[in-house]
Amino acid sequence: MNDVSTNGSYQKDPYCLSVEEIARDFIENLLESAVEEIRRQGVNVDFRKHIVTPKCLVQWPSVSDFTPDLGLQKVDEYIRSWPKNAEMMYCIDYTGCRRDSRSDFHFYEVKWSVPNMMYPVPPAVASVFFTMELSRIKPLDCPVTVTYVFEGSKLKHSPGDTPFPLKWVWDIIWNKVQLFKTFSF
Repeated sequence: MNDVSTNGSYQKDPYCLSVEEIARDFIENLLESAVEEIRRQGVNVDFRKHIVTPKCLVQWPSVSDFTPDLGLQKVDEYIRSWPKNAEMMYCIDYTGCRRDSRSDFHFYEVKWSVPNMMYPVPPAVASVFFTMELSRIKPLDCPVTVTYVFEGSKLKHSPGDTPFPLKWVWDIIWNKVQLFKTFSF
């Protein structure tokens, strides 16, 4: 359930917050208290200018509104916000669903490639794997939890927490091409 506070600002239901959001709110409140105390002592300082977090402008669907097609549309919307070269192309595939005792997990694979005149079918692609978790424990109006990992990595990223490193996609493609050059048929 989302609430509007008495001053008209939007507040998230505390049951829908992730650990990262709780930690970020705690640190922001702590910094605000520290700044107030420092200002009371007559020093003018703004610590907030040092806090930089990338913004995710995609409104992820709630658990109750989610469909695999809507998930695919939202992944596409999120990827369109990433900086990329004009020659890079991608496609998104829904790869299935898995259930456990507390959540449903929907999986998407985004395949990046760089086709050109010499190689219209690219010799290598880089994949980014998205997972959308639909919790059966959280309220139905909470947004789905979205994470993604790059091919060959186990490090999970969350939209809005990590800026998209285009170099990682290029490195995956380049390393595959270099590996293929070592093969002789």
